[in-house]
Amino acid sequence: MSSHQPDNSPLRAGSAADVFVLLWDTLSNILGTAATATLMARAVKRASPSTPALADLFITTKNFTYEYRLPDSWRVPESAAATGAFDRLLEELAPLLTALTGHVVLRQLARLDAFASKGLLVEQEPPL
Repeated sequence: MSSHQPDNSPLRAGSAADVFVLLWDTLSNILGTAATATLMARAVKRASPSTPALADLFITTKNFTYEYRLPDSWRVPESAAATGAFDRLLEELAPLLTALTGHVVLRQLARLDAFASKGLLVEQEPPL
């Protein structure tokens, strides 16, 4: 099981795509790609109604390989719309991670500079 960006376009420093890749890779190393894909897809589904910019983010499986396709706009450095969409995704992902792992994974993510500055990975009580 692996992940990749099918279009192989380069990531630019400071883009939402950079942070998404860091999140995907970190979660995949901790939880595995199947759990990462499942949690991310669920977070996208939960966040999409209020964040139309997530409609072009796809997480799929093909022959037991988990893949994602990011919107092209996420590769633009410091795009406010892309960053806002990523932050909304992270807001939905945090309670899912808390329910699954307690605070262990959120604490590990919060130690990474890209997430520490966001302040979105505060310790939360698991959803009921």
